[in-house]
Amino acid sequence: MLWRVLNRQDVPKALKMVLVVRGDLRLSKGKTSSQCAHAAVMCFEESLSTRRPFVDAWKLQGQPKVVLKVENDEEMKKLYQMAKKQKIVACLVHDAGRTEIPSGTMTVLGLGPDCSEKLREIVGKLKIL
Repeated sequence: MLWRVLNRQDVPKALKMVLVVRGDLRLSKGKTSSQCAHAAVMCFEESLSTRRPFVDAWKLQGQPKVVLKVENDEEMKKLYQMAKKQKIVACLVHDAGRTEIPSGTMTVLGLGPDCSEKLREIVGKLKIL
């Protein structure tokens, strides 16, 4: 099983998940962590049904993730559209509105897991949170 997953020609050798947080919301650390966890789970679940070989290889690689930030929702929407055009799993988290921000507020964009180089083309200029 392990050998088959790592040696598939259609699966990139370096995979990553990217979580992009809106900087303009000034969320607490706890809220940010929770929203990032939502995005990671959403991406994982979607990828399980659409890109299972990527998920299996990503898990074997240690499930690498990076958390980056954007300035506002417009920037996040642009990244989402770019990812969708490149057929990258992209999930937007909208808050339930029970604590810090209004219901429906877009907080985090989850991308992948996908090829690290492919993701870098989309988010390579963003700063780490």
